[in-house]
Amino acid sequence: MAKPAEPTPTIMNGRLTWRNFGFWRNVYLYFWLFALAGHLLEFFILQLIVPGYDLGPDAIPTVTPLAAPYGLGAAAFILVIWPLFKRFKKPKTVKNIVLTFLLAALLGGIVEYICAAVVVAIDGVNIYWNYSNSPLNLNGYISLGSVSLFGALGTLFFYFIFPAIEDLFERAPIKLLNLIFFVLFGTYVADLIALFIKAM
Repeated sequence: MAKPAEPTPTIMNGRLTWRNFGFWRNVYLYFWLFALAGHLLEFFILQLIVPGYDLGPDAIPTVTPLAAPYGLGAAAFILVIWPLFKRFKKPKTVKNIVLTFLLAALLGGIVEYICAAVVVAIDGVNIYWNYSNSPLNLNGYISLGSVSLFGALGTLFFYFIFPAIEDLFERAPIKLLNLIFFVLFGTYVADLIALFIKAM
């Protein structure tokens, strides 16, 4: 009788740590997935329902997801909050849900602020988002609303999305995950180089 296949090591099942290639492979896959998801969210939802919201002529995604703050936020959640979250003895208590929300809001706000500051440092102005007219904003880079959104998304991420994706990763062959990683990473780098050359 054939021996059942071993589950693929994942971050959630504790068989991947930052010392493993697989850990960074999976973190990159989360970055790519959520950068793409964030871009599609903004393109298909915000552009359709928010008056005057326009992502411009480059809104259709290429192989490079254009909403990097979402991807960076997901990666930061895994790298910073997950080590704390997995220590919760009773993660579904109100106290821990609120703590997860606050941590995600804080970290998401930091990531978004840094992304905005980098864009302004490079381009002189952030054409992608500006919260100057929103209440309780900081330099127009972040606002109470955007930080709260990151908190809500982070809470959903840890309680629902992350476990579901980790379950898929656990069932997937390692060779398949590696192939997907190398294809996505290679095309991402190639597209970034093309965008850099175009901007010169």
